[in-house]
Amino acid sequence: MKIYLLTQTACVGWDTYSSCVVIAASERDARRMHPDGGDLLPRTINEGDGPWGVGVSWPDDPDEVTVTLLGEAHDDHYEARVVCASYHAG
Repeated sequence: MKIYLLTQTACVGWDTYSSCVVIAASERDARRMHPDGGDLLPRTINEGDGPWGVGVSWPDDPDEVTVTLLGEAHDDHYEARVVCASYHAG
């Protein structure tokens, strides 16, 4: 498992996530995680038409998420999950 930083600039303002750190098996899996819980797509957390709610709190297009590899988890027993997230409540 690897440790990734996910960032985005498509959804800005209040009630949005700007970034999160996740543990995932691959960059593809990391890119498809939502900072609100770590489940892979599809996931519905907001009302709306997109997989995550029309990009209200996080982009509904995984290609709008920037993924940076931070390192590797030392223990292979980690499950894919969000470690921490930056949320801008309003």
